[in-house]
Amino acid sequence: MIGICGGVHWRLVELNVDHACGLISLLKVIGGRLGITDIPDFVDVMVHGPAEPVKEVLGSSIVIEQSLVPNLASRAILIGGVPYASLEDLVVSVVVNEEPWYVGIIREILSRDSVRRNLRWEWINEVLSRYGAGDRFQRLTGRHQP
Repeated sequence: MIGICGGVHWRLVELNVDHACGLISLLKVIGGRLGITDIPDFVDVMVHGPAEPVKEVLGSSIVIEQSLVPNLASRAILIGGVPYASLEDLVVSVVVNEEPWYVGIIREILSRDSVRRNLRWEWINEVLSRYGAGDRFQRLTGRHQP
C-alpha cells in the first residue's frame, strides 16, 4: 500500500489523470485545525472522469472519489507540492460520493460555522445548479445552500 497521497499523486501524474488528493488525505493535513479527529485510516484520491482505469492501476488499497467538476489539478490547493482538492470541490462532489463515511464527514465540516462562512457558496451553488444537484445536495447534507 502507498502510505501517503503524495505517492498516489505521482503515479497519477504519470498516467495523465485529472486528480487531487481527496477528503481523507486533506483532513489528515488540516483535520486537527477543524477539530475533526475521527478520520478514517486510508489514503484517497479524487478524480474527474472514469474511476475504473484508476482503480485498476492503484488497486483496492486506495479509495477513489469522483469529482463533480473537471480540472481538479488546476483548482487544487498545493500542500507540500501535492495537489489537494479544495473544500468547495469536496462539498459539491458529495452528490456523486454517497458513501456513508464521505457524507458524514462533509456534514461534520458543514456543521462548523467558521468553515461555512468561508466557503465560496456562489461557486458551489453555480456548480450544483449546472448539474441539477441542488436538491440531492440538500437531501444528503441536510443543509440549504446560502
